Amino acid sequence: MNVNQRVMRFMDHVNFKQVDLQKLLKLRKHAPVSNWFNGREEIPDKHLVHIFRRFPELNANWVVNGSGDMLNAQPKHYNVNETEKSVITEHTSPYNLECTNPKCVTEISLLRELSDSRERHIRDLEDRIAELLRKENRHNPGENEGGVGEYSKTG
Repeated sequence: MNVNQRVMRFMDHVNFKQVDLQKLLKLRKHAPVSNWFNGREEIPDKHLVHIFRRFPELNANWVVNGSGDMLNAQPKHYNVNETEKSVITEHTSPYNLECTNPKCVTEISLLRELSDSRERHIRDLEDRIAELLRKENRHNPGENEGGVGEYSKTG
């Protein structure tokens, strides 16, 4: 199951229709929502953040990674502890940003989770591609002379 399918499953669970999601996200047209649920496009991260905010019981880790249960045992309200405050301050102070607003803190936390998850997913895909190319080269030695079919990780 991918991110879109997990969101759709949750929406079914809470009886939240596509038109309700369109209204929640303040989208003028229904087409983007339809495209997400038909698998033509991925739900953008900025919209996932809105969904997580609206449904604190939804486990973001389950949506993004497929890990854990669909629902949080305790709904997350993203109370920020002192360590998180210092990390946020450290990352925002070079830009003279004030981030004491709870909504801002929540959004930063969710975006960090999404970003970390996407980075792990990219690394996993790169590892899979590299492994497939190694297997192909073992079965067909000499076919990739001159760099055709070569793959190198970006990070």
